[in-house]
Amino acid sequence: MEAIMAHLVNKKVIERANTMLLMGILWSGLAVCVLGALSYDIAGSAPGDTHPGAAKAPSHRRAGVGAGSPKTSNEILEAG
Repeated sequence: MEAIMAHLVNKKVIERANTMLLMGILWSGLAVCVLGALSYDIAGSAPGDTHPGAAKAPSHRRAGVGAGSPKTSNEILEAG
């Protein structure tokens, strides 16, 4: 049975456009996640920041910390 109404746009063109739209949404969502993760890491790397992901030395290994600094797990095991 033939369609009563003729297609104005080829079916393949619609399929390709739909695929491009969905892939664009997928890749832009991934890009947003990457940019968000980068900004989260960059924002936390400022000196004196308590950001949990900041790349800095533990408090007992920083310069200027006295004898009251926390011990490492190895130091605790060796002392006990």
